[in-house]
Amino acid sequence: MLKYMGIAMIITAGGLLGFLKSRTYSNYVALLQALALATDLLETEIRYKQNPLERAFEETGNALNHPVVAGLFLTASHGETSSWGLPDEAWQKGVASMAKSIPQGEPLADYLLDFGQALGRTDLQTQQTLFALFRRQLAQCLERAIARETKEGRLWQYLGLSGAVVLVILLI
Repeated sequence: MLKYMGIAMIITAGGLLGFLKSRTYSNYVALLQALALATDLLETEIRYKQNPLERAFEETGNALNHPVVAGLFLTASHGETSSWGLPDEAWQKGVASMAKSIPQGEPLADYLLDFGQALGRTDLQTQQTLFALFRRQLAQCLERAIARETKEGRLWQYLGLSGAVVLVILLI
């Protein structure tokens, strides 16, 4: 009886590890979707409500349900401003804190830094172009992330379960 409980525990643990690893890909897709929503909200705050950048960051951060993306915008809104009155350093700190949620090899952090550095330094028409460019970059990242979630997420699930089964066979 103890032997069967041990087998069940090993298979459950291996499967759980595989599912946890595959969950990182799902979390990244959710992060990108929340960031796309945040981009739309931020553009609305800047373009239509004509809020100053720090206020637009705060309103956007408060409207989001995703804690990592909301943290990025709230950090940028409450941070120190540069000599031009722009929250450059605060935006960089927010991106740095968000970087641990971005899988290795993904260019999202660079896109965010470029986007944040250009905000507030350009006129409204150029900012529209900036938002459009950032949306295209996000769409490309999202497309890759969904493909990666489908392929590598399943791979980790299968590896976790089959690795546990192989371990059980070796131990018996």
